[in-house]
Amino acid sequence: MNKSSQTAPSPESEKSDREKWLAAKAEMEESRRKAELAIAEKSQFIATISHELRTPMNGILGMVYLLNDTRLDTIQKEYIETINHSASNLLLLINDVLDLSKLEAHELLVDKTAFDIKKALLENVRLLTPLAAKKNVGLFYTIDSTIPDLVISDGCRFSQIVNNLVGNALKFTESGSVTVTMTHQAEEGQILCEVKDTGIGIPADRREAIFEKFIQGDASITQKYGGTGLGLAITKQLVVMLGGTIGFESGINRGSRFWFTLPCRIPEQKEQVMEPKEQVFSAIRKKTRHCSVLIVEDNPVNHFFLNKLLIKFGFSDIDIAENGDEALEAIAKKDKPYDVIFMDCLMPGKDGYETTRIIRQEEQQPVLIIAMTANAMAGDKEKCLQAGMDAYITKPLKPEALKDSLSEWFIFSTPKSQSENETDVFYDNMPPIDRERLNLVAETPEEQEMILGLFFRIQEDAMNIMQVSRRNAENEAWKNAAHRLKGSAANLGMKPLAYRLEKAEQAVEGSYDYRTEILEEIEEELERIRSYLGGSDGLQSRTAYL
Repeated sequence: MNKSSQTAPSPESEKSDREKWLAAKAEMEESRRKAELAIAEKSQFIATISHELRTPMNGILGMVYLLNDTRLDTIQKEYIETINHSASNLLLLINDVLDLSKLEAHELLVDKTAFDIKKALLENVRLLTPLAAKKNVGLFYTIDSTIPDLVISDGCRFSQIVNNLVGNALKFTESGSVTVTMTHQAEEGQILCEVKDTGIGIPADRREAIFEKFIQGDASITQKYGGTGLGLAITKQLVVMLGGTIGFESGINRGSRFWFTLPCRIPEQKEQVMEPKEQVFSAIRKKTRHCSVLIVEDNPVNHFFLNKLLIKFGFSDIDIAENGDEALEAIAKKDKPYDVIFMDCLMPGKDGYETTRIIRQEEQQPVLIIAMTANAMAGDKEKCLQAGMDAYITKPLKPEALKDSLSEWFIFSTPKSQSENETDVFYDNMPPIDRERLNLVAETPEEQEMILGLFFRIQEDAMNIMQVSRRNAENEAWKNAAHRLKGSAANLGMKPLAYRLEKAEQAVEGSYDYRTEILEEIEEELERIRSYLGGSDGLQSRTAYL
């Protein structure tokens, strides 16, 4: 064809092609925007549903925990165990769906800080030991001693990975054992974790898709063992987010070996595992029986459960507010600041975030505020901390996890029965000395000075004996010292002190911690007696020796 006969594209044609290209690009951008919006909306919807599901789950698991702590016969305990198992499985399903939603929306974050990886692995294995024992399956672990104590990664996500893999191994192993091994691959600069089991294995036609969503060995496995098939899909993405790799080997009826690696990054010396705020509160740990608590929670089942749980931990001064306004009113009426406030984040009216900001603006001295939320989406922890809260716990509340968290700030006391609490309050409200009784024993000021001086010398000897016998478990010496001092206190009209010494006498075979608490009560009462004598009319000069 002659070149001169070729027709060049017209400007109108070029413009038309460009317009088509721009229109197609705009359409693709709009489709992408709508897809991202749909994912975000789905993520928020699942977060809301998760919150609504977790709230009643908190009540179910909480009441089961309290009921299991009462007198039950064998059949009732079996029923309770079944309820607890079913509710726990349902909670796992909720968590899996929520994690999947966060991953799809790119909202699942990792927080890489220094943590003790050997301790974390050991704790997770120990948590699953009861399940292994129940199935009569051996659960063993080996930890390489050359692994650094502290590494930089996300401790929570590491625990989630280990729990998923070891939990899966136990789930699909009917007999034999599960072995967890963690080794240090120094040359590669990584840590290798392996989970081997003697379970049912994975069919060959399912192995390529095992890390995909909603995949399990086969339909019969889903029917027999349950689950969503999300665990391994989530686990793989978590490992990748932490900079590692994951894989497995398996054969039918020959067990499976799952492994994953993590970069072994060691923290610099200046890095701290504990945040500065936690260090401050750790330095002022107080006995729970001396602490006041405010629970801010709109769900009556939840605050009933938390109230009972805190009583078990030794707290006795507990108030409840059902919304932010009631919380602020309770704080204003309190003679002294609360030691700790448990703050629900989502409530009608003033929510937990707004209420916390107001408390922080008006407080005279710091109070520990612990956020409670059934919402567990990305950024929730940061949002709580930005509002002024000090810690963050998710619902459903797990009693042991809550206790572990509170141990950062409090020393737990032995809970008292209702009758014991009432008796303690009765004597607390009584003057430390019955003056009429003291006047009968010693009529003149000189006689009172002499008899009180003798009492405090006896008291000092008795307390020294009780301190030593408590440490050395010398029960008879403890009992005799408490009995002797009780008689002297009763003769001088020191009824509250005599009451506490009688408790000490009866606690001759009590635990070390219980006797320690009683000694503290006795010392507090002695201090009350000293203050009373020092401030009484006509006794100031004569009690200087106290």
